[in-house]
Amino acid sequence: MKIKCVVPPEENFDRINEDQIGLYSAKYQELFGVSFRRGHKLKPDKRGIVKVKAVDDTSTSSIVYLKFLGASALGASNDKAIVHPRTMDRLGFDRENGGVIEIERTIPYWGRFLFYWSHPEDSLRAAFKLGCLGAVLGLISLL
Repeated sequence: MKIKCVVPPEENFDRINEDQIGLYSAKYQELFGVSFRRGHKLKPDKRGIVKVKAVDDTSTSSIVYLKFLGASALGASNDKAIVHPRTMDRLGFDRENGGVIEIERTIPYWGRFLFYWSHPEDSLRAAFKLGCLGAVLGLISLL
């Protein structure tokens, strides 16, 4: 689904993280096939991961994996998504004007893997990659 993304008002910057996309809560059912509350059983770490791709001609067509956040209170609507200003930079959009993005559901485990592999927070991304390297080296040592 294609939707316009914008930055939240300055007083709401601390209410959305770099790894989240604020969408209208009814979009969760549309993307994942279950209601928002039942979809992740009230556990924020089980929330759905969406693949976000910039579709404007002026952008670099980058792909970002973000965690779903029900953000109707922040100004998200059926035709507007809210993202952090640094995420807007990662997508290649101007912070004031925003841009059009395409949102897709990811494959459950592979999407979560890609979400942590390309996480915007350096410490989390490095820890995940080192953990994967340790698991591969551990498997090699068993052979």
